[in-house]
Amino acid sequence: MDFEFDVFRLGELTHGQPLYYLSMHLLQYYGLIEHFNIDVDVAKAFFREVEANYRNLSYHNSYHAADVLQTVNLLLLSDPQMAQNFTKLEILAACIASAVHDVDHPGVNNNYLIQSSHPLAILYNDLSVLEYHHASKAFEIMQKPGTNIFAKFPNDQKREIRKQMINMVVATDMSQHFTYINKLKSKISAAALKLQEAPDRALVLDMAIKCADLNNPAKSLEACKLWAFRIMEEFFQQGDRERLNGLNVSMFMDRKETNIPKCQIGFIDILVTPLFESWSQCIATDFTRLCMKNIALNRSHWESILDKPDAIPTFHPPDAHILEQELFATTGSPATLKKKLISMQKTGGSGDTSPDTFRQRGKGNSLNTKGKSPVGPISKNFQKPSLRSEPSRPIPEDGSRNTLFAKPDNKQSAVTPRMGRRTSGVVEMINPIKASALGRNLPELPKSDSSSDGAP
Repeated sequence: MDFEFDVFRLGELTHGQPLYYLSMHLLQYYGLIEHFNIDVDVAKAFFREVEANYRNLSYHNSYHAADVLQTVNLLLLSDPQMAQNFTKLEILAACIASAVHDVDHPGVNNNYLIQSSHPLAILYNDLSVLEYHHASKAFEIMQKPGTNIFAKFPNDQKREIRKQMINMVVATDMSQHFTYINKLKSKISAAALKLQEAPDRALVLDMAIKCADLNNPAKSLEACKLWAFRIMEEFFQQGDRERLNGLNVSMFMDRKETNIPKCQIGFIDILVTPLFESWSQCIATDFTRLCMKNIALNRSHWESILDKPDAIPTFHPPDAHILEQELFATTGSPATLKKKLISMQKTGGSGDTSPDTFRQRGKGNSLNTKGKSPVGPISKNFQKPSLRSEPSRPIPEDGSRNTLFAKPDNKQSAVTPRMGRRTSGVVEMINPIKASALGRNLPELPKSDSSSDGAP
């Protein structure tokens, strides 16, 4: 069984919409659309809107969300015996929570938002700031009839899936990392983990999204390096913002001082290995064993290049004006936050929310960076794959257009998944399970035929 999953290849085949296609594929594959009588067009609109609200960042983008979604799928559901422990409502919650877990991420962490008195930190009282914002943003998207994926659910189901989704998204807050690990270890050591009971299944779902969120070292070496360099790029840009605004530069975010291999080794030893070890004691599948093997191999790689600076790409800082613009305009706001920000502007409340530093972001658009990407270029041998592109709008050779949040041409039909027989090689990449195992045919993802315009 081949578990290798190339989210960037999926992005190419889906015209830069890996999250949308993968989400629809999995909901169809597990029979969730039919079981819950979900309106297919509403589901499509919901996932398009979610993907559009991921920003053009080097790491926390819709490709990362698709990768987390697929990894949760493999961790929990790639083994049919394990999959049968979970209800369809729990599987649906896991899929949607994974898809939205970083929606509208601004590219800085909770500590930055708190230290800079960001309006989001004020709104959420410094508690799991980003995580509550991601969950809130997802349910904000659902407020419209055309994107309310739970519109036909009974109220008790709505409450249950909402609770599970919020819990899963909040579980990705690293400040509670070891709390979750210790909960699972205590259950395992006492032989008290019983997947027949809902609270224990909820804990496993929380741990699954945590493993998926930190799964970069559990990938093949090339994928591990690619994602590691992407997250370091975001780290360094946060360090630039911290220095610009007179804040202490966070550990591992100073581009002048950080040793990337040493940083990755610490990440693996302190956070990733304990997490996956506890998971492997609970869920001993082929995929879990592969993850543990890759973690050991990737750690050895980083150790082998500790003193080889030529093995690390060069990271260039973005223009200073981009950092200044993003100081308080980093996060799109739900309706409640907008009201508080307007009030703060009038009363001179905490945080610099003057018109010059805070601007409401238009729906689906990133910051106005005058045609320049907020992500700085990387040189040497590392080439970042492009993010979202549109088949009807070729990207200029000078790369001046921000394509991630470009609005589609209204005259073009939206790209939608084809729900037919399993013919695409990408489908095998997404679900390395025999169709007979679950008794369903897989939806067909688009082929890489360049002559196709992506229309349904």
